[in-house]
Order: sequence, then structure tokens, then C-alpha cells
Amino acid sequence: MTWQVDYLAEQQVVAATVSATVGIGEISEAVARGLVVAGERATGAILIDARQMKLAAQTTELYRLPEIVGGLGLTRSHRVAVVIADNSEQMDSFLFVETVFFNRGFPVRLFTEVTAALKWLKSGKRPLRPASGSSPNQRPRPS
Repeated sequence: MTWQVDYLAEQQVVAATVSATVGIGEISEAVARGLVVAGERATGAILIDARQMKLAAQTTELYRLPEIVGGLGLTRSHRVAVVIADNSEQMDSFLFVETVFFNRGFPVRLFTEVTAALKWLKSGKRPLRPASGSSPNQRPRPS
């Protein structure tokens, strides 16, 4: 298995850790399991630790990801914080995914630190724009 889902009782957050090269199928499986745990624990806060994850998906698949996970039960009332490596060679892909989710109304944000991600999840605030921006001339870093 390339992913693991746990519940962090103290933070009231579902935490998924993905530590391999994954495609849309594996991402969907992890999200489906995370949503089951979120439902059991009555929380909408989901933390995805993707610091060791490599995406094996085409841009068109990533573009469809909100539709795919929406079909699995992810709603706009869930809050999803994705923690990525600060030096991720796939930064552009992660920024693209964040922007696609934002444009479809899903509160999904990228972070490079778990503490910042947990703080945002607990804040209850919806992002007004993708935190990392989407400028083609710069590669802004998530907080």
C-alpha cells in the first residue's frame, strides 16, 4: 500500500500519508478511505502528507481530480490541507491541482509545514484565492 489513513484525535483531523509514486487510482483510494474516516469521526478537516509523494498522472487527469473525488463524497464543506516538500520537483503540478480545486469551489490549500496546515484546518477560514497563486512567471511557494 502506498498510503495510510489515520485519525488525529487531539487535532480532530483525518491524516493521510502518501509515500510513493501514485496515479489517480491510488489517490482516489486514499481519498475514499479518508472520507470514510472523516464521516465516522464527524470531521471535515483532512490533512494529506504528500512530502514523499510523486504524481504519476497526466495534466488532463489532474484537471478531472475534483470531479473524481467529488464523486467519492468530497464536498465543499470539507477542508483539505496538502503538505508538500518545499523543494518538490513537481511543484508546478501541485500548484495546478490547488488552482483547479480552488476554481471549482473546494477549500484545498498547499503547505510546506504540517504546523501551518493544521493551523489553517483549525481556523475554519475558506481561502479567498489559491494561497500559492498561479503566476506563470513565478513559482510562488506555499506557506
